[in-house]
Amino acid sequence: SSDVCSSDLGGCTYNRSYVSRVLNEEMGCTFSAYVNRLRLQRADDLRRQEPQAPIGDIIARSGFDSPSNYYKAKRKYGEE
Repeated sequence: SSDVCSSDLGGCTYNRSYVSRVLNEEMGCTFSAYVNRLRLQRADDLRRQEPQAPIGDIIARSGFDSPSNYYKAKRKYGEE
């Protein structure tokens, strides 16, 4: 999912609209795009480190709440 709670941000107290605005200004992407790219990077790292691990486990450990959200993010951000 593209929703991230404060625990995912290390207890950060900034609101989502502020973080989104800063990311957009500094990196040219939305909050959701940034988080999904980080999750995809984590999934890629795990796949390299543990090539025999089931993809479902890798998806869950990367922070995606479902395989469909992983594949949507992969299609949208994975080829950049």
